[in-house]
Amino acid sequence: RVPRAHARHACPFEIDLARLPARRGAPRAVALDCEMVGVEPDGGGAMCVRVCVVDERGETLLNTFVKPSAPVTDYRAALTGVDEENAPRLFAGAPSLPEAREMVLEILNPRRDTEPEAHAEKATSAPPLVVGHDLAHDLACLGIESSVPERRRRDTARYAPFQRHTHKPYKLRVLAKELLNATIQAPNQAHDPREDAVAAMRLYAGG
Repeated sequence: RVPRAHARHACPFEIDLARLPARRGAPRAVALDCEMVGVEPDGGGAMCVRVCVVDERGETLLNTFVKPSAPVTDYRAALTGVDEENAPRLFAGAPSLPEAREMVLEILNPRRDTEPEAHAEKATSAPPLVVGHDLAHDLACLGIESSVPERRRRDTARYAPFQRHTHKPYKLRVLAKELLNATIQAPNQAHDPREDAVAAMRLYAGG
């Protein structure tokens, strides 16, 4: 039986990412999402304290807290789930921002293997497309915006068919609800970067 997500005339947003063929070699696309805290005197700014990357099947490639490299002035607990009390536990053993940046870059811009015969497919694979919602913000907070050229970015907040008639973006939770029939970023619950990354990938796959 053909799965509904792949049936002719089926809604493209009903695609079940896990049902897509298993990939061989490097992913063709990855979705990235970060959670940030404030580090400026007034609570502003955006320092990454959690990052998640998933592949085109929604499988997790990276999901980690990131140890702040500056004093936090606003944990934005309602969004991040981090507060002054639980921060020491959540950040214990977490990579620093430079370490997390290298982990992300290894996925986004994998190094070519020096032994092509042993890893021919990996060596010849193109770097993946990078998907996200307001992607530039996530790349900036990691300090890697110059490492992902515009031609490789797929931003669900900037994709015209996903925008308002005024060309302003909808929030990710609105697109997820309206197009995916999925509830994310529920009120009174901290954002889950993996949940958000998967939603962005589903929107990209369907749109």
